[in-house]
Amino acid sequence: MKDLTVAETRRAIASCRAETVTHAYSGEPGCACGCKGDWLYMQQYREHCGKERGYPVRDDEVDDAKVKLVTGRAVIASSWVEDRNVNGWVDKSGFVNFAVQTETMLYIIGTNDRSFA
Repeated sequence: MKDLTVAETRRAIASCRAETVTHAYSGEPGCACGCKGDWLYMQQYREHCGKERGYPVRDDEVDDAKVKLVTGRAVIASSWVEDRNVNGWVDKSGFVNFAVQTETMLYIIGTNDRSFA
């Protein structure tokens, strides 16, 4: 894994397109295990994401429309939150991921973007 700088993270968020998003998390800040929110996956990347996390993605976790909605909310929130609330990293597959936290929400977006790998 490689952490991205704030500038790289903001660039990744600004260039994020719906067709590159693989999964998304939306929930309350404090934990991202799923106890305070939901992980959702794009149908196209279901198998990849299951391998990445170590167990299969269930049918009820696949929702392309909601993943796109959460991604849109994360992109909008990233435009007004402070730099300390925006984080980005490259995962073990070389894909860009980013997190945006507001006072009440945490968004995590996974992509198939390899521009920072």
